[in-house]
Amino acid sequence: MTEEIDRPDWTLAEYMEAFRGALQNELHTALVGRVESYDAARQTADVRVMQKRALTTNDGGRVFEQLPILRRVPVLQLRATAGGWFVHLPIAAGDEVVLLVLERDYQRWRQTGDESVTPDTRLHHLANAIAIPGLPSAARVLDSPPADELRVGREGGAQVRVTSAGEVHITDATVRLGSAAATKGVAREGDSVRVTIPTGTFLTSATGGVLNPSPVNVSGTITSASSTVTAED
Repeated sequence: MTEEIDRPDWTLAEYMEAFRGALQNELHTALVGRVESYDAARQTADVRVMQKRALTTNDGGRVFEQLPILRRVPVLQLRATAGGWFVHLPIAAGDEVVLLVLERDYQRWRQTGDESVTPDTRLHHLANAIAIPGLPSAARVLDSPPADELRVGREGGAQVRVTSAGEVHITDATVRLGSAAATKGVAREGDSVRVTIPTGTFLTSATGGVLNPSPVNVSGTITSASSTVTAED
C-alpha cells in the first residue's frame, strides 16, 4: 500500500510535510523480524516483519499496514571468508532477528563476491535486507547469565563456560575427542585398573624354568593424570 495525498484544502507546507512523511515510509533502515523458515544450505530465511507501519489517510487518520514476508533473506553468520574461521548458529523457525536494510542492492555482489554495479537503483528498499540473529524480545532474554563468564551452548543443554579465572567448564554434555566415532572412556586419576598378564609370560619357578600356566590379573589405581584437564567422579 502506498500513501496517496488528495487534500485540496491543504497549504503547500502541509503538502510538503505529507510528502516528506510518505518518502520516509518507503525508506527502510532496520526492523525486527521473526524467521518463518530457514534454508541451511543457502543460509537464507523467509522472515516476517514484526512491526506494522502507519499510513495517513485523507481524513487525517491512520491505518496500520502489515509489511510483506521477506523471502530468501541472507542470515548473517560470523565468518572470516578469507581465513576460513567461522561461528555457525543453527537458525530455526521462530527465531527473532534484526532486519538490517542495506543502502543499495547487493544481489549481484553476493553472487560473485566481486565489485559490481547495482541494476536495481532503489535505496533502502526491503529487497536489500539481511537478517542478524541475537536480539530477543523481553520474554526470551537469557535467564540470568553470569556477568563474568563467556558462555556458548544451548539453553537447558550442553554449554562451554570460560570463567574470568581462566577455567573452561563443559557442562551437561557428552564430550567426544576426535570425532563422533569416539567411544572409549577417558580414565581419571584414582580410577581402578586391571592388568592381565598373559599365559607363558613369566617364570613361576626360577629353578625349573616353568612359565605361568594361566593368566594373572593384577588390580590397582591410576596414580598420575593431567593437571589441566580434570573430570568429576
